Formats: sequence, structure tokens, C-alpha cells
Amino acid sequence: MLLIFTDCFSTTYASARSKFVETAQAAGARLSQYAHPSAAGEFGEALSINVARLGNRSADRQLPVISGTHGQEGYAGAAAQVGWLLSSEASPVLKDVGVLLVHGLNPYGFSHGSRTTENNVDLNRNFVDHTRPYPENPGYETLHHALTPAVWSRESFDSVSRAEADLIEKEGADALFNALVAGQYSHPDGLLFGGNGREWSNVMLERILAEHFGHASKVAFIEWHTGIGDYGKPFFLSFNEPHSAELRQAALWWGGRIRCASSRDGTAGLSWTRLLRRTGVSSRSASCWSCHRVRHTGPGSGCGRDASGPLAALSWRSRQCGDTDPDAGGPAGLAQPCVLSMAAGGNRARRGTYRCGLERTRAVAKL
Repeated sequence: MLLIFTDCFSTTYASARSKFVETAQAAGARLSQYAHPSAAGEFGEALSINVARLGNRSADRQLPVISGTHGQEGYAGAAAQVGWLLSSEASPVLKDVGVLLVHGLNPYGFSHGSRTTENNVDLNRNFVDHTRPYPENPGYETLHHALTPAVWSRESFDSVSRAEADLIEKEGADALFNALVAGQYSHPDGLLFGGNGREWSNVMLERILAEHFGHASKVAFIEWHTGIGDYGKPFFLSFNEPHSAELRQAALWWGGRIRCASSRDGTAGLSWTRLLRRTGVSSRSASCWSCHRVRHTGPGSGCGRDASGPLAALSWRSRQCGDTDPDAGGPAGLAQPCVLSMAAGGNRARRGTYRCGLERTRAVAKL
């Protein structure tokens, strides 16, 4: 049967989940479901993290592949998972490695078109040690007021631009970058909020790894995201320590095209090593994000450029953005185009997502 790459994509959380489950079943995978205990989807549907296992559960080498950590980015990640499942590589006869596909790690955000969880928590910033003082983010403090207006309007976006420009003038461009990516733990209504405790998805991921990994000695992680790099092209990030053996291994998988990102304080990405230790698995792990830049070129969407304003409006689509000027970039004017964008809109981005998902999962599974 001829595989058309667009068939791997879905337009709603519910249809993406159904496609993942049906494709995994057809591939001979063992399925598990972890139902959300309280939250419901945008249309009232039940929410869950769905897991498909293929290959050798007892193998020393294990590969988890995760989609939907940032909810609305799950469309591209799920398509990458489905594309691999439909390939000849996804066979239960894998003998030397186990593959664990985790679909929709943040099902609430996936369904509601939000980057965050039901508690406005950026899940990637939630994997820190909550028993210790949280890292400070003074740069974000200077931007918070501009990023949380009572009403999203053209003036609101202008205010964000001025605040960012002021921070750059005073402290440099790196200060702005750090303020917007490091996460913050003092404003629950703010952007990139890391939470004041472990989110349900955080706890469930630990449970999933504990139940499926056994005594693995080598673990590789692939986590799918969108929004970074050139449009329609892969952009690889590793959160292993610079010059480490794990980073060198990750670079081999990705053909050397990789950027090392700091895992300082666990805020830049999921702290895989800490999470594995909590499960009792004693292993070395190498991790990578694979990101695709996507964009929407419709009028006024703001999604074709790097800007914290559109990201902020999208993050609060179901909450803070309830009071908006619909002609000036509120949910009606901004959020839905961004959601469609994060679904890897456009065949160029979709084709790139499909190819990257197939090639990179194949490369890591073969180790």
C-alpha cells in the first residue's frame, strides 16, 4: 500500500489518538492507556496518555519516543510516531531493542490547543527538583506585566515589543533569550510557568518508564517539538552535558547536525537522568529534541516570526485570553491560526516531519 505522508496527520486530539491506537494495533504493538483523573478535552472527550510498545521489553537498550509535551505541538509529534509505525521498521520482531511510543504526554494541552497543562504549567519546565529552591529568572520578572495584559490587543503586542527591546538595550540579546526559555516559578498566571509541584503528566511519565523499562542499561530519548529552526526542516537539540559520551552518541544519531542546550537546573528540557533514577533504572541516557519550524502566513497571525506575544496569547487561549479584542489578536484572531500552525500546517512542513520521524527513529532504534 502506498503511504501518503499527509495521512499521518490529524486535526483534533481525539482523531490523533484514534489514529495512533489503530496504527499501533495494526503494527502488533502492546498498548497501554493512562487516563487523566479529572480534566476533560475541549469537546468533553476523555483524556489519556496512550503508550505503544514494540520490540524486546527485556533488552538492555530501550528507546522512548514522546509526543505532545507541549500540547498543541503533539500533532507533528504524533504524525512522526504514526509514520514510523506504518513503516517496515516498526516490527515486533525487533530483538535487540525495545521501542516505547508515548502519545500525548500533555493530553489537556493537546486537546485544548494550549502549550501548557490544565494548570498553566509548561511541562518541560516542571521536571525540576521541587524539594529545592526554584531557579530565579530576573529577566522574566521585567517582562511579566507586558506578557499578561488584561486584554490582548494590538497595543498589547506593542507593549511586549517595547519591553523586550528595553531588556535587550539594558542587558543584551542573550538576556532576552534566557528570560524567555529558562522557565519561571513565581507567577502561576505567567508564561513558561514551571509549577510549584509535579504535574500529573510528570508523575505518569515516571510510572510509564518504571513499568516498561525493566533493567535497561542504555536509554535513548526522542522528544518531538515544533517551532525552532528553519521552516520545514529538522533542528536537533541535545540536553546532555557538553563533551560527554552521551552527547557524542546523540550527535552520531543525528548526523552531526546538533545543538547542545544547557540542562542547568533541569529547566531547559526533561531531566531524563533524574527521572530514570526515580524509577530504579540504572542506565546511561542520551536525549534529543527534534524540532520543526512551522508557520501560518495568514493575515495578523504573527506565527511566521519569533515573538513571545503570540506564544503568550496561545498559552492562555482557554483562560486569561477570555477577555480579548477579537479584531486585534485574541483567540479568534490569533490562537486558532497558531494551533493550525503547530499542527505542522503546510505540506512542506508535513513532509519534513514525516521524513525526519522515520529517519531519526530508525537511526536510534538501530543504535
